[in-house]
Amino acid sequence: MTLDDRALAALLQAATPEPPRSIAVDDIAARVRAAAAGPAGTDGLRAVDERPPLMARTARPSRTLLLASAACIALLVALAALVVSERSPNADGPAAPVSSAPRPPSSSVPSSAPRSLPTSRATSSAPASSTVPSGQKVGPWDAVTVGGPFGDAAPLAADASSVYVRDGSQLLRLDPTFGAVLARHAYLAGTTSWASVAHGVLTVVVDDPEGGAELDRWSASDLAAISSLTVLDRSAARPSASIVASADASGGRIYVASQRTVAVVDMTTNRVVRRLTVHGIASIEGIAVSPDDQRLYVTGSAAGVGTLVVLDPASDTVVDPPATVNPDGGAQALAASSGGLWLQTGSGHELALVFAPGGDPTRAGVPAVAAGGGFVTSAVRGSGVVWVSGTDAVACADPLTGVVRESEPMPAPRESAANISGLVVGGQRLFGYYTDDVRPDGLLVRLTAPAACRP
Repeated sequence: MTLDDRALAALLQAATPEPPRSIAVDDIAARVRAAAAGPAGTDGLRAVDERPPLMARTARPSRTLLLASAACIALLVALAALVVSERSPNADGPAAPVSSAPRPPSSSVPSSAPRSLPTSRATSSAPASSTVPSGQKVGPWDAVTVGGPFGDAAPLAADASSVYVRDGSQLLRLDPTFGAVLARHAYLAGTTSWASVAHGVLTVVVDDPEGGAELDRWSASDLAAISSLTVLDRSAARPSASIVASADASGGRIYVASQRTVAVVDMTTNRVVRRLTVHGIASIEGIAVSPDDQRLYVTGSAAGVGTLVVLDPASDTVVDPPATVNPDGGAQALAASSGGLWLQTGSGHELALVFAPGGDPTRAGVPAVAAGGGFVTSAVRGSGVVWVSGTDAVACADPLTGVVRESEPMPAPRESAANISGLVVGGQRLFGYYTDDVRPDGLLVRLTAPAACRP
């Protein structure tokens, strides 16, 4: 074996080790001594090494070395690729996170039995697409944007220190001045029908896309899940059916309604204590409880006619038989005050908010506010007045007489329609959802009530 052959053997040995041969060293030493001694060396070595002279075979080892070197380089590259692939199990990129599906309603759980919310509901940390500036004036009563990353979300409820909104699958507690996120939690799929916050608990009614409704309770401070209760099963609330809710003055009982069924929830025990079947209405569209808890107003449609039924929530008896509210369309009870009922009547692009003294629709006066262009009206009881809004104005009214105390017209940006709806009261603060025909998204706004509207 020549020096070139020995170098090639060593290179190949290093790249692809194989068991050593015991005669390799002695044989190589004998060949080296024979090459140094010349033709007069032993015949045994010459017989073994019958090859052409060195000059005649100089080119072949060089080509062999080049080919071997190339093979070794290719082998090393392959080994490097193998090491990298072992360190990265997914060569196409990092493994996608596994998202947990929302908890579907379970038919095996009795609808009146409370159940704990699973702690595995992870909250999405995806940032909002844009941030709304805070303090931007957009409407009457010095309505300004709350702003922040979720400043385009509609308010669900509010208290003295927070406003609560829903953005996609997230439930959020926001700072009422600048919109900073104070707490968040993942939320159920479906549509939020009603929300209220009292005694440190945020209560939300949500309808399931596949039918039925749940009442979920969360800690008002950190949005930790407290409980979840199925209040209407899929037979009582079909998919896409309207689901409405209202609470009594103390918040001790919540009424959740859909189609022709009203579920009464005792918040002390967190159980459905009874269910009422409303006759005279084909589909319930609104529900409101009087402040003294003596009357439960239920509105809806019957053969295309807006109808009102008044029940005694304590005895489940009918106080007033079905009465026509709107012969040309639907009717929706929005709020009840000490003097009567606030009803949204009309249909399509022509809606009006009227006050019915004593809950008698035949005594309803002129509309307090109106809504057009596909917008809706809003009414909420709080702070000694009833707050109302629509496309034409924002106002406060006397809860006993329904007389408007103060009103301010709704400015129309660029001669287009604007509206404030979804009013919620938090302490002395009033929040709403501003929309118009110019902006692509709505805005969460904070309003400053005039002196005439303050208690």
